[in-house]
Amino acid sequence: MCCSGTFSRYFQRFYVINALVLALYVTIRLTVGPVRISHLQRTDGWTTLPKEWEISLSLLVVLASRYRNAPTVDHYVMTVILFLKTLVLIFLFYIDLRYMVWFMILYLVMFLLLKGPRYTGPHAIHHFLNPKDFEDSVTGANADGSVVWLILAVAEWNESCHSFLPVFAELSLRYSTDQLKFGRIDVGVYPELAEVYKIDTGGTSSQLPSFLLFEKKEETRRLPPFNSNGKVVKTLITKEGLIQVFQLDRRLLSKDE
Repeated sequence: MCCSGTFSRYFQRFYVINALVLALYVTIRLTVGPVRISHLQRTDGWTTLPKEWEISLSLLVVLASRYRNAPTVDHYVMTVILFLKTLVLIFLFYIDLRYMVWFMILYLVMFLLLKGPRYTGPHAIHHFLNPKDFEDSVTGANADGSVVWLILAVAEWNESCHSFLPVFAELSLRYSTDQLKFGRIDVGVYPELAEVYKIDTGGTSSQLPSFLLFEKKEETRRLPPFNSNGKVVKTLITKEGLIQVFQLDRRLLSKDE
């Protein structure tokens, strides 16, 4: 897992509102009377600790186990937020069911109205406006075949795609040369392009985002890959994996020689 971009992006509205909602629970926890929190302080669980500590420690163990397998920092932060919001509901169940219901309604409103974070930091990524723009630059007759393109295929509605953008931006700034360029196209908007490159853009797709390498105007490698039967191989994609699979270090060294 990598840390990419600047931490200023964590001050976006999405993170701030989620932090305020979690802080609201803290306020409730500190102001309710001892009778309402008595269930959280019971010590009749599988340890001698109060139930509140027992549940919290169980959550920490789960989050720690997920850290190593998180593809990006942004993915992990989103996981932490989700787990903390779930933890709040569990605690409110013991404190007062009415509070829990109100928080569930608040979560629903946030889900409907609050978009996930969007990366707006520095990058060297060419955003293709449409399939023709993509063809003219990458695969078409007028495209420069000496240029290698690493393409990020996304769908705007898919949050995993946005979580990967800081990583892709970092790689573009580090590895872009005249011979290696980075591009992005929304295959969710252009299903004909998704069909050409066999990228499933459905709600349960395991191909979003997809990374495609084009050399001499032809696709030569991709993540996640297909197996010999043409089925998608579910792959944990990380920054280190992208560097290795697409040989970015070697390409940069070749340019410098």
